[in-house]
Amino acid sequence: MSFIFEAGKHPHRYIYLGYTYRDKDKKTVNKRVRIGKIDPTLKIPVYDINFFKQKELMGIDIPSELQANALTNMINDAKKILNLTDNEKREISPYTIALLKEVLELNNDKLSKNTQQANLIDHNKPLFSLNDIKLSVKKKYGLFYLFDGISEQIRLKEALKMAFPYDWKKIFMLACYLISTDDEVMYCQNWLNKVEGLPVTLTPKDINELLTGISLDKINNFYAIWGNLRSETELLALDITPISSYSSQISKVEYVYNRKNDTLGKINAYLLLGQTSKLPIYFKPYSGSITDLSALKETIGNLDNTKISLIMDKGFASINNINEMLTVNEMLTEPQKINFLISLPFTLNYAKKTVLALSDSIVKHANVLTSARHIWATTLEDVWPNGCPVYLHAYFNARKNHKDTYGIHSEVEGLLAKLTTEGIANCSDKELKKWGTVSHDKNQAKIFHLNEAKIIHSTTTAGWFLLLSNFISDKTDLLHLYKTKDILKIGFFKFNAQLGLKRLIGHSDQVTHTKLLLTFISLILLSHIHKTMSQNNLYPNFTINSLIQEMESLEVTHVKESIFLSPISSIQKRILNSFNLKEPNI
Repeated sequence: MSFIFEAGKHPHRYIYLGYTYRDKDKKTVNKRVRIGKIDPTLKIPVYDINFFKQKELMGIDIPSELQANALTNMINDAKKILNLTDNEKREISPYTIALLKEVLELNNDKLSKNTQQANLIDHNKPLFSLNDIKLSVKKKYGLFYLFDGISEQIRLKEALKMAFPYDWKKIFMLACYLISTDDEVMYCQNWLNKVEGLPVTLTPKDINELLTGISLDKINNFYAIWGNLRSETELLALDITPISSYSSQISKVEYVYNRKNDTLGKINAYLLLGQTSKLPIYFKPYSGSITDLSALKETIGNLDNTKISLIMDKGFASINNINEMLTVNEMLTEPQKINFLISLPFTLNYAKKTVLALSDSIVKHANVLTSARHIWATTLEDVWPNGCPVYLHAYFNARKNHKDTYGIHSEVEGLLAKLTTEGIANCSDKELKKWGTVSHDKNQAKIFHLNEAKIIHSTTTAGWFLLLSNFISDKTDLLHLYKTKDILKIGFFKFNAQLGLKRLIGHSDQVTHTKLLLTFISLILLSHIHKTMSQNNLYPNFTINSLIQEMESLEVTHVKESIFLSPISSIQKRILNSFNLKEPNI
């Protein structure tokens, strides 16, 4: 960053170019170089002619607006002075007159572009004293500029303004804070004091008022507005994740079984993501005991959309859920139908029967999907047990089948060897129940019985992958769509790891829903950053955290009422380019 200021006492008052850079230890260093003086008679600035002749002075980039400003002022002074009579010129230093003449020549020759730019600049800006420079304030700006630009592009800011006309600035800045740092939310105001962003205050008292002051109706209204802005042409992916909580004051927290064997209460978080934009489209928490389609119906009903296609994982696959989706669709007209794609677990008899029926016929040349990876696939136009037509897509990975089968038999052999050498007392119940059953003899001693049926089932289904759909008949397109669900895993990783939502702690439903709202907004920004980094091949050079740190180093300096931007590095320019953002114009 560079700027011009005056220093010294009359008649020896000089003009300096101040500049800031980081040394090899990344410490901020302030320097200055003399580029002119104040004429003692005329009291006007007279610059060293090299200031205009060279684009760089001692290796320092001189902003073109500073050159244009100084040049225009000198040109105006030169025209006035050179039109004076000889007697009037006697009191003026010959050195000053010679410099002013050279400035006019330069203007007519090489600096016409700077003159045009000067017409757009306020030439009445005062020069700064040394005391002004000492009192200047630096603030981080680059990361806020990135978040602000993203929110404009994806229409997030538009949705926030519509849903929260009075609080949207605080909500947005709080979400930016959550991404920018791992510190607790109570320190947000300290962060804001160091950042050039929206003019808000977020002291602990302000944050508490925000968390308790936003009604659930407004939050749900935001989800609906955002969902409708983003879901017009989106194919949506659905995932459900349990979030544990210590709180007994949250109505949706229930103590039910979950896959993580967590003894805490939980709620179910429903998240819809767009497969094209990779952005979260809709989010809503439900009671921990809800496992059927009732929550999904309400979620879809809140989106003002004529047609939605859902991509769901095995956790949602049950006979009842699939029956209901198919039955409901039979009663709807084509524009209203809900298309779905779902992965089938091998706990379903339908899935097991399919594998057994295809195991002898799938490995043939007509079914080759990709020979390099030893994958075969076939599609069956089938009828679901309730009589509705479906497409069943079966995929078989021979390499994975061989690897998993070998691993299963090795694991069973290891367990039997451990039983022989160490005894059943040294084996955990989890190990024993995985491949057999445990009974007790007359003396209550444990006896292990190997379950060959479990081994056969595991080896039979190894390497198989089944997808069920009511709207896609092409096995290649279908697999490609399903693979894009990896963004869901990334999204929930951001929830739990980066945003600290491992355990909900709240004293009321209202506070909990507001926390989830802030998390959702932060996830929207992070998801767009992830997508852009993937598309522009930034990951070989950056992680999300290192990209954030790089943009944080772009600063602005407040000197009196003026603001100056620090030099933008080539790396920062590349990042802004990747996000289709112009360089800041301050």
